[in-house]
Amino acid sequence: MATAGCHGGGGPGRRARAARLLRSALAYVARFGHGASLAWFGLVLVVATGAAARMPGGSPARAIGAAILGLLLGTSGIDPLTPDLERFAAIDSRTYFGFVQALVFALVAYHIGFNALLMAAAVALSPKSEAALRQGLAGAQGDVLALFAAPASLALLAGAALALILAAALRPRLAAPPLAAGGRTMMLGEFVRAPRLGLVAGPVAILIGAAGLYFGTGLGIRESAAMPGALGPGAAPMALSAALLGMGALLLASAVRAAPVLPEQPLVRAPATFVGVLLLALLIVLAVGAPYLFVRVGWPPMDFILRLGPPEIAALLALIVTLWTVAVWLLPRGSFLRGLGALAIGLLLSTVGLDAATGVIRYTHELQLEAVHGLALGFAAYRLGFNPLLIAIGFLYGERIENAVRQTMLMTQGDVSIFADRAISLWLVVAAVAAWLLGGVLRFWQWRLARADVWGGQR
Repeated sequence: MATAGCHGGGGPGRRARAARLLRSALAYVARFGHGASLAWFGLVLVVATGAAARMPGGSPARAIGAAILGLLLGTSGIDPLTPDLERFAAIDSRTYFGFVQALVFALVAYHIGFNALLMAAAVALSPKSEAALRQGLAGAQGDVLALFAAPASLALLAGAALALILAAALRPRLAAPPLAAGGRTMMLGEFVRAPRLGLVAGPVAILIGAAGLYFGTGLGIRESAAMPGALGPGAAPMALSAALLGMGALLLASAVRAAPVLPEQPLVRAPATFVGVLLLALLIVLAVGAPYLFVRVGWPPMDFILRLGPPEIAALLALIVTLWTVAVWLLPRGSFLRGLGALAIGLLLSTVGLDAATGVIRYTHELQLEAVHGLALGFAAYRLGFNPLLIAIGFLYGERIENAVRQTMLMTQGDVSIFADRAISLWLVVAAVAAWLLGGVLRFWQWRLARADVWGGQR
């Protein structure tokens, strides 16, 4: 089955041919030196940024911010020139920007107006661009003109400049409308567009840029004093963090300038939304603070943990996944079927790769789900109406749920009644069913209130 999934149909063949063509083009450009490779990556990124700025709801400022943010996130993990150096992994050597973090960040990016697909392209180009820049400057002794002296480099740089000019010239000229009767028009409105998004995108960009500057200070900007052109592992993260900090300040300043005259949104009676936001906040706090409670406070007690077998663990994980799904379902524009679909996608993706129980490689021999795939999948999921957060939850808990269920079935020889025979697992299953019922009641209550508001307005 796995072999058929990999080799059946024309889709994988077309993707393989496209990948070979892209590698051939990159190898051809690399023949002209590091400067040509860097100019080629710049051309691709400029074209992608211009396309994102022209998309519905896009703006040049947020497109540039998304590109800078993607380049910065791409520096997380293994340094491209120093294999034993991990950047931005101070808490845990294995903690860096990966598939799950990218799915969650795609959710955040959607709500603050950044294009997740553009960030995915920037993340993919970041290590290649940084390696070409650092190797090229080291070979040219820090002379930027010598780095781009080859005709191929100059041609690619001219192409990038032409693409930038075309993106600025062909962008629809949207006149900034008056924000209030007789009031002033929005400063920088055509460049930023949608100032409400800037109120959120600006602080997020500032916080990430400041965090990048703080955590990148110990990496080293110069490789050594004897090599003036050799940049250290901290040069690219520090420069990108400073650029992101400036772009966030620009977004925030323009949004605050327009904020006093923005129309206020009326409050909506939404009990389901209130409970959903509260439950989501509680789950996030528990996800972050659970290790602290267990290590520092000693809760839950050890004798309770020792009583948890595979059935209890499976039921507990099912309850956790249920609470996340219900919380997202209760949010505005939440959907029961789309929520289950997003969760099912995440659970299916968690089965890709090596099976821990049997050692069998499932679905693929080469695919490794990384940050680029997470951002691209998050972008596609939102376009299709799925929530990337639930895909990340399904992917994060899928393998643990599978192992717990398989151990339970192996222990009972396929008898599912063990979940009802053991008290802890029974109460956990009852809590999960109660969460689904409570979510349905709250959604129905909110629908009745919304219907009453509509009928009252018509009268």
